[in-house]
Amino acid sequence: AVMKNLRLVISTIVLTAASLIIASSQQGTGACLAKYRNDTQVKINSQLIKTEVTQTKQERQTGLGGRGCIAADQGMLFEFEKPGRISFWMKDMRFPIDIVWIGPDQKVVHMETNVQPESYPKTYANEKKPAQYVLELQASQTEALGIRSGTPVNF
Repeated sequence: AVMKNLRLVISTIVLTAASLIIASSQQGTGACLAKYRNDTQVKINSQLIKTEVTQTKQERQTGLGGRGCIAADQGMLFEFEKPGRISFWMKDMRFPIDIVWIGPDQKVVHMETNVQPESYPKTYANEKKPAQYVLELQASQTEALGIRSGTPVNF
């Protein structure tokens, strides 16, 4: 009876560990069931990102705030009328993100990586070069996609 109980305990531990590994690997690959519009495809270094484009002032102010997650192949694109200094904060955010500022020539001018929800009310902005677009991505995607200052972003 002791051996039977020991086998049961060991198999329970193994199954629990396996399910934790699967859950964490799914999170890492961006298994996010949140609904996002696929307004456009953004191409960065031959990788396509399904992107929701903010269309109203309210959508711009809200951004990803209040949503639970974003997948590795998803993004949110903000387009502004003219180039300049654009500030972002993590108000109502529930997960970390990478923020990519893009100039009017559609090249990266600034990035902030792994920006945490707890950083609110701190703001992040492109200080040195003007931007006209901002792309929000899942945390660590700038590294995974090989994004650097000057990287072309096609949309």
